[in-house]
Amino acid sequence: MIINRILKGTFEIPEGNNKVLITDPGYEPDVWCRTSANVKPGVYNCFYNKGYKLEPYEVQEIKDIAAQYGYDSAKMLKNERADIKRRCFRIEMTLSGCVPEEDQWEHYDNHIGVDAGLCGFFLKEPSNLSRDMWNKAFVENNNLCSIKKGFGFWSSSGYGDGNYVCDCVRKNNEIVALRISF
Repeated sequence: MIINRILKGTFEIPEGNNKVLITDPGYEPDVWCRTSANVKPGVYNCFYNKGYKLEPYEVQEIKDIAAQYGYDSAKMLKNERADIKRRCFRIEMTLSGCVPEEDQWEHYDNHIGVDAGLCGFFLKEPSNLSRDMWNKAFVENNNLCSIKKGFGFWSSSGYGDGNYVCDCVRKNNEIVALRISF
């Protein structure tokens, strides 16, 4: 799949408060499927990756599955194409001036649980906020992603509930980028 990397905005990780919570905002602080990371303070660019179009091999895979099970391949392709254009595949926060190459990313955690269909990077405890605040932020951003200064960057988790992988980039033993792939 061809993916667009789109800059949503920026937020600052202040000196002395460099702990980022990586979680579904609905989880309580002591749940097992959330984590945190100490990152280098500074201004972070927040990106989301949205699907653009299917690769030719993906089109063929869908046609093969349709043929194997007697499904309508045109309908399956239409549904898949519509889905990738409205779904967020990854969110990323990267220290300004840092442009990581794909081979610089390393595994950080693979148990970022999602039950509310949202996940992100937070500077403050997200479970303390009201459901109205979450609903408003989610709807205002076309069900994709949102940034709230001094608070965090989060997104719809694309496929919904499940466990997702978090990767990081380190420079001089400091984390300068984090991403969650849905």
